[in-house]
Amino acid sequence: MALVELFPEAIQITQHFLVH
Repeated sequence: MALVELFPEAIQITQHFLVH
C-alpha cells in the first residue's frame, strides 16, 4: 500500500475541514 500517496490527499482534506 502506498501511504505516501494517500498522505497528501488526507492533508488536503484535513486542511479543507480546518479552513471551513
